[in-house]
Amino acid sequence: MEEIVKCTKLSKKFKDKVALSDVSCKIPKGLTVVLGPNGSGKTTLLRIMAGLTTPDSGNIRVKGIDVKKNPRKVRSLVSYLPQETLIEEMLTVEELLTFNVKLFGASMEKAYRIFERMGLSKEYSSIAGDLSGGMKRKLAVALALLPDRDIYLLDEPFEGLDSGSRIALLDILEEITKSSSVILVSHTVISGIENIANYLVILDSGRLIFAGKPEEFKRLLCDVSCLRLENIDATLLREAMALGVIVSPVESISLIGETDIIEKLASEYGGKVCNELTIGEVYVYMLRRKWIYADRTANTVLNRYSVEN
Repeated sequence: MEEIVKCTKLSKKFKDKVALSDVSCKIPKGLTVVLGPNGSGKTTLLRIMAGLTTPDSGNIRVKGIDVKKNPRKVRSLVSYLPQETLIEEMLTVEELLTFNVKLFGASMEKAYRIFERMGLSKEYSSIAGDLSGGMKRKLAVALALLPDRDIYLLDEPFEGLDSGSRIALLDILEEITKSSSVILVSHTVISGIENIANYLVILDSGRLIFAGKPEEFKRLLCDVSCLRLENIDATLLREAMALGVIVSPVESISLIGETDIIEKLASEYGGKVCNELTIGEVYVYMLRRKWIYADRTANTVLNRYSVEN
């Protein structure tokens, strides 16, 4: 497994707020999704990878380069999309495209292709500052994808995008990972992302919960199943919640809980019991359960990194 980022005991505080606490993980080539609720340390981790934030302690290497000692070299290898939408609002969309192509030495053909796929081709003459919030986010994402870089660090790239743009972005990211790597941050599991992601990093309250392959993450739960529904009536919802079942709105409505409870609900209300959960369903279930399953099972996974380091 080719390694592009190695984090060793990273810690970072902002005044009294712990952003990261002793985080160690190795991220391979391909597409990695960094998941976690708001305030879990995802953005801080991404900024440290980009050489924009310095950790209080610990070490990080990007493609073998010590980020703390040589942040400028690391920045030349990455393209970074911040969580905030930052664009030059006085220029037109096409002027921004042309400027960034010249600035980063990107291909004009590639730039026009990305802008067209992201639904921006009809906005070339528009002033960037006059665009809607969603269109501005599309523009920021497209601009971050223009440079040819070894690694693309994208903070919440799907946030604010319409469904068509999300699908287009998934396709673009899949193509990018054939020659480069993508590390993206998200507070939720995007529909379709598990089809192209080859690695997951999960944070909560600044600590590492899990780092590994998606299939390893899905195997963390034992004797847990789900009942997927198009809609749910109030009686079923009340009974499910009384039995401790987690209700997940990811994609369709999923009732997730211990297999015997889910089978009982299926026999009473109908529906098919699914024993193989999606990444999104596992993530929502364990997040709501305060990671008790991950704490019990993933310690062997996390210990593997401390041994290797």
